[in-house]
Amino acid sequence: MFLPAWAVDGTTVPAAMARHETYRSAGGRGGITRATDLEVTELDTPGDAVRIMPGAATLLNSYPGGEGQAYGVTNNAAVELPVPATGSGGGATRYVIVRVDDPEFGGQEPAVPPYPTLVSSVDSLNFPHEVLARIDQPASTATITKEMIVDQRRLNNPRTWYDQRAYSLVTGDGEQLNGTGSDGEWYPNAAAQDVYIPEWATSVSIIAIWASVVYREGNTYGRFWLEFGPYESTHNRKYATQRQSFDADSGRNNVRTNWHLADTRAVASDIRGTTQKFVPKGTIHGGTGKSRPYMDAVSNFSMQLYFRELPASEYEP
Repeated sequence: MFLPAWAVDGTTVPAAMARHETYRSAGGRGGITRATDLEVTELDTPGDAVRIMPGAATLLNSYPGGEGQAYGVTNNAAVELPVPATGSGGGATRYVIVRVDDPEFGGQEPAVPPYPTLVSSVDSLNFPHEVLARIDQPASTATITKEMIVDQRRLNNPRTWYDQRAYSLVTGDGEQLNGTGSDGEWYPNAAAQDVYIPEWATSVSIIAIWASVVYREGNTYGRFWLEFGPYESTHNRKYATQRQSFDADSGRNNVRTNWHLADTRAVASDIRGTTQKFVPKGTIHGGTGKSRPYMDAVSNFSMQLYFRELPASEYEP
């Protein structure tokens, strides 16, 4: 039997239609709405409870007969959830979930708001729920610390943004890498780019290529990397990729090569929704004079930035 259509004036629409619409609008997926939603943390002064931060989530209807339906839940203020102490006989693994009881499917009467609770396993739960965190609690422990809490959240509809930048050096851009020490130098100078970072991004994967770098004479070796964000000191920005190595072959002169960098880094909350400078850098660890790397009018630099929205606690520095 068809139910009344959503939405026609003068008709009474059952809750099942709203659950179907929630399921459709969520793309048939459960999970938190934003990367910062419903995070489970220790208390300000760790104690016998955890805190669940505000936020929203979509919970798939896992009641028998509830296929193709979902519930929308919202927590508008941080709440605390007590965690029982463990005894000397052993530790405990517990899961923090948010659940829905729906009387239509045999839940509590009268209906109650969605609420958080602890379960010892998330296998075969036959009611709507979303797993927020796992607590690995040692024996004889009453105080829950940050180290015991493992984030289990998933995003309902994570966003992504791809940004590619390229710069080909021209006559007059010729540049030798001269910087030494841990600070290094911009290399090449002209390739630094201003990039807008989406306000929802919590992770960025970076691929960068210094193309057609020439080793002219002798041997040289050093490191190259990418920095981004505000200045943390006079010469260094706050965030950086891992440093990669280059090493020229002393037996081959006037040889061109490519430097490749790939890394994934957190996008911290202080740079989300801002425009930041992304700067290629390099430093010399050994080698002098013409043996040092050189980029000229047949060289180029490119970088690919893949911003992702993932649960924020996974990617905070």
